[in-house]
Amino acid sequence: MQQSCTFLPVMEAQDEVELVCVTLFDYTDIALYQRQLACAIAELRDEKEEQARLISRLDEAQSQLLQSEKMASIGQLAAEVAHDLGDLIKESKDGLERVKRIVQDLKDFSRVDSGVDWQWADLHKCLDSTLNVVANEIKYKASVIKNYGQLPEVECIRSSIRYS
Repeated sequence: MQQSCTFLPVMEAQDEVELVCVTLFDYTDIALYQRQLACAIAELRDEKEEQARLISRLDEAQSQLLQSEKMASIGQLAAEVAHDLGDLIKESKDGLERVKRIVQDLKDFSRVDSGVDWQWADLHKCLDSTLNVVANEIKYKASVIKNYGQLPEVECIRSSIRYS
């Protein structure tokens, strides 16, 4: 209980106290409300601090999640590059083999090595090398079906063989 009293003397003409006026003010309810308000403010402050801690933890978790996603993306990219790189090397090797075969077929087609000497020649190989040289020219214009049959090697001057 919280109260306040005020005493006010009422004087007579001879400066003597004739009456005393007493005022009593009870502010128990106000004190209770103030105490409840202070408790509510303290609870709100605690709740606000807890929310700040939770927000901080959420920010940290989000940062970790983003970092994990970045690492996963980098890992996936690295795996794809490693896979594409393997395919690229394989395609490069295949391309080099095709270039090597075409150069050899061009050499065979032009008969640079054979000179004017008689040699044994496999006509199937001669036809294959010629088709390989012109393959780029005919691949969109015609389909080549090879059905050679059996031929023995032929003794000839290879540089004299002409294809039409």
